[in-house]
Amino acid sequence: MGWLSGLGVIHTALVYALIYHALPKLKSSTIAILTFIYPASAIFFDFVVNGRLISPVQFLGLVIILLSSVGITQGWELPRFSAALVKLWSSVTVAK
Repeated sequence: MGWLSGLGVIHTALVYALIYHALPKLKSSTIAILTFIYPASAIFFDFVVNGRLISPVQFLGLVIILLSSVGITQGWELPRFSAALVKLWSSVTVAK
């Protein structure tokens, strides 16, 4: 068990050293994608390697992370709402 924890510590330290060395050279959007993909890939590989079932909330989180990452790389933009539309929406919800 000692060699396994040592391998984990060495591997984690190496990966973090590489990541933090590369951060100043990357765009902020790339850093955001990598930051979110790292835990998502851990959940995915835990499912693939260990057979641990993914809860519906974890699955939804994975989908959101993947869609967000694709959206950032493809330049998707969220729809913008005008102030008049927001004001109209708030007056409708308050009137109920």
